Amino acid sequence: MQEIKSIDELQRTRLIQRAATSKAAMELNGALLLGDEEGRTSIVELLKSYAFQPSVYEREQSESARDLFQPGATFAVGFIVNAVALNFLADLPYREIHRGLLTSILLKMAPGFLAGFIKDQLPQDSDKYLKILSEAIAYILERYGLAESKDGRLSITPLGRRCGVHMAGIDKHISILQEAHRRFQGGGE
Repeated sequence: MQEIKSIDELQRTRLIQRAATSKAAMELNGALLLGDEEGRTSIVELLKSYAFQPSVYEREQSESARDLFQPGATFAVGFIVNAVALNFLADLPYREIHRGLLTSILLKMAPGFLAGFIKDQLPQDSDKYLKILSEAIAYILERYGLAESKDGRLSITPLGRRCGVHMAGIDKHISILQEAHRRFQGGGE
C-alpha cells in the first residue's frame, strides 16, 4: 500500500484493520483461556497461522504473494505481538522504545546481537536496566517461539523473522494512514 487515494479506500483499509484485530483478539483470548502451557502453544500456532502469510507490503512486491495474500495478516500479527510481548515488557523502563526495539531485533538479530543492540538504544545512564531488559526480551522471544537459545546464544527463528516483517509493515502502514487522514480531513478526495 503505497498511498491511500480515496476516502472509500481509507475506510475499507480501516475496516480490514479492525476486523483482523478483532478476530485476532478473539483467537488470542481463546488461547489464553487454555492455561499456561497449552495457551502458550496455542498462541505460537496462532502467530504461525498469520505470520507466514504475505504481509501487506510483500503483496505489492510480488505477483505470487498477491495470490496468497489474506487481508489483515499484518494487523493480526501486530496485535498478537503487542498483546503478548509488549504487555509483558510494559512495566520495564523505557517503554517508549520497546515496540521499535522488538521490531528491529526480529528483523536484524544475529547471534550475540541482543545486549549490544539494546545498549545502543538506551540512554547513557541506563546500564542497570540493560540486563533486566535484555533478559525480559530474550524470555518473551523464546517463550513464543520467536527466538531460540543454542549454546548460550539467542537467535531469531523463522517465525520471529516473519513477525518482524509484519511489525515493520505496521509501522509503514501507520504512516500511510496518518498521511491519508491529514489529506482527507477536510472531507475532500
